[in-house]
Amino acid sequence: MGAYAVTNPTVLESLLPSSESYVTSIAVSWESPSGTSPSATHPLTLVLTDSNILVGDVIYEVTSTGIQKVGVAAQNGVATVTFSTDPTFLIAKPALLTQAALTLSSRRGVAGRPLTLAASGGSGTGGLTFTVTAAGTTGCFVKGSVLHAPRAGTCVIVATKASDGTYAASTSAPLSVVFTARKSSLPLARRTLGVAGRGRTSLIEILGSGFYGRPTVESNQAAVRAYVTADNGRVLKVQVLSPYYAHPGVGYLTLRFSKGRVLRIRYLTR
Repeated sequence: MGAYAVTNPTVLESLLPSSESYVTSIAVSWESPSGTSPSATHPLTLVLTDSNILVGDVIYEVTSTGIQKVGVAAQNGVATVTFSTDPTFLIAKPALLTQAALTLSSRRGVAGRPLTLAASGGSGTGGLTFTVTAAGTTGCFVKGSVLHAPRAGTCVIVATKASDGTYAASTSAPLSVVFTARKSSLPLARRTLGVAGRGRTSLIEILGSGFYGRPTVESNQAAVRAYVTADNGRVLKVQVLSPYYAHPGVGYLTLRFSKGRVLRIRYLTR
């Protein structure tokens, strides 16, 4: 018995359904010195190996009336056939199925904060990717499944689920993701530590939140000078220079932050 690859498969390709694509074909020739040939009671099994064969590919036997489906490839690179005459086998890739509708579900974000993208629907095991189709004013871009937008505005994206050999690739309809400007937290003082001593430089610590941007500091006493030495968002350290003739008792420091935000705190001078 000999098995030979068909070198001119044009005629065989024309026998396939229009939705299927040709992979390979093998002609089998039975030879027997005794003049016998395989019969239905003694079928032969042949294992065909070809790296182009994939799981799910359809195996046809070519007959005098056309092609007849005789099996499906159960593993990549291998097709097993059983026959009892001198056949030609044709292997084809079946038509890919259409995936269920793929829908993006991430619609809103805040500029400057990463937004993890998600999608629902689709079919099969193909990988999911996201692509920006219009960045607009946001300057948005995708890294993996995370969408970044440095500025406020609208970013248009699509999701694509790749083909897995059974289902064709599918791309969602474009989705506009709206990014709003990030709201800065307002400065808030909860506690003041330290006392300003007359005739020396003193350190006053203000505990709270929203302390960013190194605010300017003014005292209600014209002779007192103050400035910020450290600022980590939760603790504001202020150096206070009080002359010996500064008024003792309760004084006030006015802190002016960016965007016109003002915070007024009390402190004690001795």
